[in-house]
Order: sequence, then structure tokens, then C-alpha cells
Amino acid sequence: MQQNLIENNLLILSKQTYDLFLKADNPMDLVSLYTFYYYTAKWQETNQPKCTTKYAAVGLRCGEEKIRRVKKQLIELGLIDNIVAKDKETGKVIGHYIRLNYIWKTGTISKVFDESPPPHKPGSGLDPGRASHGGNALSANNINALNANKERDITHLPQKSSKKQESIELIFDFWNQYKNDKKWKSHKKISYDIKQAILLNLKHYTSEEICYAIYNYAKVLLDDKYFWTYPWTLSKFLTIGTGKNAKSDQPKWWQFLEDNFIEANYMFRTSSSVPKVIDEKTSDLTEDPNVELTNSIIKIYGSLINNKEYEPLNNSEKNKFIETSKKMIEYYTKHSIIRRNWIKYLMKCLIKNYKEKGDIIHPGHLCSRKTWEVLMPQFLAELGIGR
Repeated sequence: MQQNLIENNLLILSKQTYDLFLKADNPMDLVSLYTFYYYTAKWQETNQPKCTTKYAAVGLRCGEEKIRRVKKQLIELGLIDNIVAKDKETGKVIGHYIRLNYIWKTGTISKVFDESPPPHKPGSGLDPGRASHGGNALSANNINALNANKERDITHLPQKSSKKQESIELIFDFWNQYKNDKKWKSHKKISYDIKQAILLNLKHYTSEEICYAIYNYAKVLLDDKYFWTYPWTLSKFLTIGTGKNAKSDQPKWWQFLEDNFIEANYMFRTSSSVPKVIDEKTSDLTEDPNVELTNSIIKIYGSLINNKEYEPLNNSEKNKFIETSKKMIEYYTKHSIIRRNWIKYLMKCLIKNYKEKGDIIHPGHLCSRKTWEVLMPQFLAELGIGR
């Protein structure tokens, strides 16, 4: 992005757009989300930025349901469109984008600043002298002022190398958004070490998953109610815990992934003035009404990670398998799936959606909403059952 161009440094809302916001019951929500989309479009240098619901929720520090509700309003107002990009050959969904229908361009901005002021100082925003001024860039007749330029059309998707570079920049920028905090180790540029660390992890995780992990890491590092005190650089964050001398195949940062993050494990005990770590091994174990099924799930997880001797490391990890058994019973019973196929279907679903893609499977994946609300329904639909 060329920082010296005025259009790359300003987020401009027209009066007409703001009028739409003020007529709604929740103008603050509309302004906040629309501006976030606009900001994301600026640094991605396109009028169709990749900005998922989860990413927006993390960025604005609010719930995903609220983002969906406000996004729907923006679509109804005609300010944005929800774009789903699909591979032309396979029809597979390859990305979710937000198209901003109105973006101010250089020509219009220059015209506004070069324009001579009206011959008299208007007494109010409704002054007829200003309203009738022929050069008003906010006029409804000025098409250029509210025209979204086709900077990068979704039908002309970047090549793989460009996609990787975009992901690298997205993760780097997301990391640096916390640079104003003294505890945070920000960076001035994308070094070779940072680039290689990001590329290494993009083999197994999406940029959204990595950003969500950064968000959780920032939460426990920067907020005083958490005991975490390890200020890593971005490259160290993504690589610590790996290498020849590592005790595990997993990097340490995976504990901050959405499906693995347990916030309570990083908080100070409120019952004592002395900071104490909440040890996962002593955390409460959820009551398990389906012990046999839970043990079967643990067994198939061991086979999925090529460790037939696998046992949960602690109670919090064991709880994820207990939660999986509960969700399995609820889902399969609701869809009348024969019990003898329960374990088999779960295993095949995980293999298809994670292992075959080269992704690492964590205990949290088994009980995640994504598995039971998205992946499993898709898997069963492909088999022609569970509809």
C-alpha cells in the first residue's frame, strides 16, 4: 500500500451513509462494524476484503452473533454485500468476503479539497447556499463520490503465492495492533524469521485460527487479572516448543487456539493475595454419564495421532472427550444414526476434514461447534444420511 496517497490514509463516511446509521435503533453498532470493514478493505487494498464473522468479532471485542445481526442490517441498507467465492472447477467454497459498495476514490477526494469554499460562511449544515453549491461532492448526483472502484474483483483471485503473502501480512498486522502496550513485542517489518514462522504454521492452521490464538495470548499477557508474563516476539510465539529438543510435537501457542484455550487456567486465584497458577491437573473433572463411549472416543483419538497408548494429560483435556460423548449422543440420536456407526462416522469425519489435509487434530476439535454443526452434517449429507 502506498502510504503517501490520501485515499489510503482516510476512512470517509458520506453524510448520506451517516444518515442511514442515525435512523437505525443501533447507530453505534452500525458505524463500528462498517468502519471495521472499511479499515480492513484499506489495508487489504481491495473493496472486497476477506473478513469473516469470527475475525470481525475478535477485532471489535464482541460476540459473533452480534456481528451477524449488524452485518445483516448493513446488507439490508445496501452498504455491503456478502460474497462467497467458489472454485470454478470444483464448486468448493474457497473464501468469504465483504464487498463495500461505496468507497471514496482519489479523484473525488482531491476535488473536495481543491474546491473553492462557498462565498459565505454557512450558518448551519442545512444552509441553502451550501446545498446549492454546484461542486458539493456529497451530492446524490455525484456518482464518483460514492462509487466502489473495481480494485480487485473476486473472480480474479490472486495466485497461491499472493494468497500466502496476504495471510502473512494479515497475521503480522493483527499482531502489531497491540503495539501500544509496553508489554507487547511489536515489529517494524516482516523479517525473514517471522515470515518463515508464519509459513510453517500456515501449513496446518488458517490465518484466522492463528489470529484468534494471538488474540487469546494478548488477553492473558496484557490484562492484569491473568498471571501470564511471557512476552514473546511473533516468530518466537509461533515456534517456541518445537524443534529437536522439544518435549512435544505441538508448539506452545496451540494452547491459545479457540478449541484449546481455557481462560480460567491463566487467571489468578481470587481467594488469595498470592498469585497461584490454576493447575489443569487439579481442575474439576466433569461428571461422565457415558464412560464407555468416552473411552472409545479417547481410543480413536489415540489412533488418529498415531499414539495407541494415548491418555488425556489432565482433567481439562479429559473433559473435552466427555463433552464429545455428550454431543455425539445428542446429535446422532436426533438424526436416528445407528449406534454401531457412531465412532466410525466421527473418525472418518475427522480424517477427511483434518488428517487428509495435513492438519493436526487436537482434543478440542472433537467437541467443537465446527465439528458438530458444520463438518459432521456435511459428512453425513455426502453419505446420503442424516438429512
